[in-house]
Amino acid sequence: MTETLEQLRRKLARERTARLEAERLLEEKSDELYESLMHVQSSETLLRSALSSMYDGLLLTNQYHEVILANDQMCEIYSGQASLFKKGTKLEGAFDELLGHPDYRAMLEQSQTKASFRIQLADQRTVSVGVRFTREGFIASTHRDITQLLENEEERRRLLADLMRAQRMETIGRMSGTIAHDFNNIIASIKGYAGFLEEDLADDADMLDSAQRILAAAEKAERLIQQILEIGNQQQAPRHRVSLIPVIEESLDMFVHTLPDGADVEFDPPDEPIWVEANETRLGQLFMNLLTNARRAMIGRTGRLGIFFDCFDRLDLTSTPNETPSFPQGQISGAHSGQIVFDTPCVRVTLVDQGCGIEPELIERIFEMYVTTREDGSHGGVGMSSVADIAADYGGGVRITSALGSGTAVEIALPLAKEQRLRAPEQRSSNPQDGGSADVLLVDDDENVGEMLRQTLERAGITAEYHSKPQAALDLLLEDHRRWKVVVSDQIMPKLRGSDIFARLREAGIDIPFILCSAQIDPGSGEIQDWLQDDFIGKPVDGEELLDKVRRYL
Repeated sequence: MTETLEQLRRKLARERTARLEAERLLEEKSDELYESLMHVQSSETLLRSALSSMYDGLLLTNQYHEVILANDQMCEIYSGQASLFKKGTKLEGAFDELLGHPDYRAMLEQSQTKASFRIQLADQRTVSVGVRFTREGFIASTHRDITQLLENEEERRRLLADLMRAQRMETIGRMSGTIAHDFNNIIASIKGYAGFLEEDLADDADMLDSAQRILAAAEKAERLIQQILEIGNQQQAPRHRVSLIPVIEESLDMFVHTLPDGADVEFDPPDEPIWVEANETRLGQLFMNLLTNARRAMIGRTGRLGIFFDCFDRLDLTSTPNETPSFPQGQISGAHSGQIVFDTPCVRVTLVDQGCGIEPELIERIFEMYVTTREDGSHGGVGMSSVADIAADYGGGVRITSALGSGTAVEIALPLAKEQRLRAPEQRSSNPQDGGSADVLLVDDDENVGEMLRQTLERAGITAEYHSKPQAALDLLLEDHRRWKVVVSDQIMPKLRGSDIFARLREAGIDIPFILCSAQIDPGSGEIQDWLQDDFIGKPVDGEELLDKVRRYL
C-alpha cells in the first residue's frame, strides 16, 4: 500500500512537471504564434490592396461558376450587376454577358485552357475579356473596359485620314497654280481675240452672236479655273457686290440635265435683283453642292425640288416661320451652323427637296468634314461642310430641316449688300486715236497673250511695245526707261518674275509705273507688296480693266 502511494506521488509530480513545461513552452511560442498570425493578416491585406489597385477587373470562380473572389473593378465595370460578385454567388444564368458568350461556351465545350474575346454591353461600352483555367481547377478571368481606347483609336484613324486628305489637297494646290497659269493664258487669248471679233463684226448679227458665245464660254472657263485655285490653294477669293439670282440660275443650268427621272425643279425668283457681298464663284460652289445633294436624295423617287426667296429686315433662322411649299413637317430633325440671328436686312434662300430625308442621328453631325449621308461613304462628305464654311465667310448661316422619308429643306441666310458706291466711269471717245500716243512696255512669256494685250491697247489708241523675254525687257528699261510711261508685266515667267523686274528698277532708282498681271497671287494676301494694291490685274486679263489702269498714267 505504502509503495502504491509513493508511485502515485511520483506520477503526480511528473504530470505537474509536464504541465509546467507545457506552460513554459506555450509562453515561449506565443510570441512566434502572434507574429505568424500578424503576417497572415498583413498578407491578406496586401492581397486585397493589390487586387483593388488593378486596372483590370478580376473574377475567380470554381468549376460550378460560384464566385470565390472578385475585385472592386469588376463592380465598376459591371456597375448594374455589382451584387453578383459577392463570394459564394452562383453566376450560372445570372451573368450571361460572360457565361453566355459564344467564345466562352466554345472554350468549355472544346476543353480549351484559355480564350480571349470582347463583350458588347447594353450601354454601348466594350469590355475585353481574357479567360484561363488554372491547374487547381479554378476559372480566372480579367475584364477591361476598352471603350475609350477604341474611341481614341477611331479618332487616330480619322485624324490620319484627314491628314492624308490635307496632303492631297496641298499637292492639288501646288499643281493647280501651274495649271491655272497655263489655262489662263489660253483663256486670255480666246477672250481677247473674241473681243476683237465682237468689235469688228458689229454689223453682222450672226457672226456677232457667235463671237459673243465664244466670249461667254471663255468667261465660264475663267470662273472654273478660279474655282480650282480657290479650292486647291484655299486662297481668299475677292468679294464684291454680286447679284444672287444669276448665280443660282447658272448653277441650275448645269444641274437640271442631271435630275433623275420623275423629278423636276420649281424656281421662283423675285422680280427685283438681290445683291450680296460675296464672290460669285464660291456662291456657285455653295448652291451647286446643295443641288447635287438634293439630286442624290431624289434618286428613285418622284417629286419636286423647289428654290424660294424671302427678304427680311430681321431674321432668326431658328424661330422665323418658313411657309415654303413642301417644307418638312411632322417628325422632323434639324441642325444649324454660322450666323443665326440677323438684325440687318438679309435674304433667305430655301431649297426643298422631296427626297429620302436624313436620319436624325446623322443630321447632328451634318456640317462636320467628311460626314456623308451615303451608306457606302462615297462622294467624300465635304458638301455641307463646304456650304457652311462659305456661308459663314460672307456673314451668313445655314439651317437644315429633314423628315426621314419625306424630304429635306436647307435655308441659306446672307446679309444684303450695302449700297455700292461706284466710281463714275471715265469718258471715252469713239475715236481710238483720241486715246493719245502713250507708250506701254508689255512683258509676257506667252506670245499669244502678249500680242492680244498689245492689240487691246492699240485698238484703244495706246501704242505698245511687246517683249516675250523678261531679261531683254529689263535691259531695255535700265538702258532708257523714258521711252515708256508704264510697264505691264506678267508675274510667272521663266528665270525672271515680274516682281523681280520691278525690284531691279526700284534698286536702280527708276520710278516708272508698274502693273502686274497674274492668276496665282492675291494682292491682299501679303504675297506682293503694298505698291501693287492698285496696280494688280488678275488673269485672264480683262481688257477694260487693263485700259482703266493704264490710262491713269497717261
